[in-house]
Amino acid sequence: MANIDNLESKVKDVLEYHENNLKDLILSERDLYNDIEEKTVRFFNKGGLNLILLTGLRGTGKTTILKTLAKKYNGLYSDGNLLKTKDISLENLTKIVKYYNKKLVLIDEILYLKNWQDLLKLEVDSHNKILFVISGSSALQLNTLSQDLSRRIDHYELKPLSFKEFLKIKYKKDIIPMVIDIYRQKSVNDIFLDIVNLKTQYPDEIYSWFEEYVKIQFPFLSEEKNINKKIYDLIEKVIYKDISMIDKLLAEQLFNIESIIRFLSTNEKTSYNNISKILGIPLDTVIKIIGLLEKSDLIYIVPDIIPTRELSGKKKILFTAPSLRFALNEVNLDAIKGFAKEDMFGLILKNQGINEFGYNYNQDGYDFLVNQRSFEIGNNKNKVKENIIVIGNFIDIELKNKVLYLPFALFALIMPKTES
Repeated sequence: MANIDNLESKVKDVLEYHENNLKDLILSERDLYNDIEEKTVRFFNKGGLNLILLTGLRGTGKTTILKTLAKKYNGLYSDGNLLKTKDISLENLTKIVKYYNKKLVLIDEILYLKNWQDLLKLEVDSHNKILFVISGSSALQLNTLSQDLSRRIDHYELKPLSFKEFLKIKYKKDIIPMVIDIYRQKSVNDIFLDIVNLKTQYPDEIYSWFEEYVKIQFPFLSEEKNINKKIYDLIEKVIYKDISMIDKLLAEQLFNIESIIRFLSTNEKTSYNNISKILGIPLDTVIKIIGLLEKSDLIYIVPDIIPTRELSGKKKILFTAPSLRFALNEVNLDAIKGFAKEDMFGLILKNQGINEFGYNYNQDGYDFLVNQRSFEIGNNKNKVKENIIVIGNFIDIELKNKVLYLPFALFALIMPKTES
């Protein structure tokens, strides 16, 4: 048993923080929690890798997952900021965990700790009977894990809520997705028949519930009234805490980040040169800031459908969740609704497990290519090519002239078949 005789004050701080954070805890309802819990139980039974890393944008529910694990499996929950403020080393934290005969240590926002990678590697290697679960709100530093540490990690990425998760959290509806082979070689007629047969399991309210989901993709917003204000606060924390902590930027540069993300929120496609010219920000600064915004999980660039083409001009930039775009444009919502539809399309794909898809920069008949399936986003019913799937705010599914018109609400409840 570890000796903690000289750690009295630190033990008190750690235990108080743990107890205060687990009071009145609402357990995680994220689907990813089940995967991490399964990994935790497997470790307790059979051993294996003893480090789990959970990343994702602020507000997606990482903290609740860690607290839920701590409560259900007698773990010790802590936080990087607490450890830094109270000068508690990872070595001391492990001693406390061992003294109280725990086998699970959970550290939220570990990025606050200086040299955390080297120190964590030491603890993980020295205590292979203890499972370490760590989280970080930003991919900025976590994307540059050392080779030694990356070999020891089970990495999970938590995305904004899927429609299915929203329904479970907001309305306590446990909806079963439609398992359909939508992206591989299958005719739109077959897809139409599959969806028509399966959609009867859903209540009529599914469409109105989806309209709510368009505004809410973060679990902490399910009971909030001023949604845009809360999301804007989240964006500011990413800019002024996460980004500034990882990349020591001057106040002027942080203001430039806010200016650029506001600009991006009102544009469908743009180039770095265009941003630089309109905002009066040096081109190299624009390039750096776009990179930081990508790594912080606020935005991402969709590549051309032609993999070898280098885009020196305009780039298709989507927000990780449409509610982020809305929060930046409360007075200009009508002008950005079309862009937000594309954000939602991307979010649905990512929650289906599809992280690679292309944008058709030529705009010759469709918007996005997912595997070999072409998609048009919007309510367009004119001059659409055959075998295209149009995703829009339709009141029901329709097959017309070999084009499938699919409501967003139904598309969001599809789970693609996987390769057998």
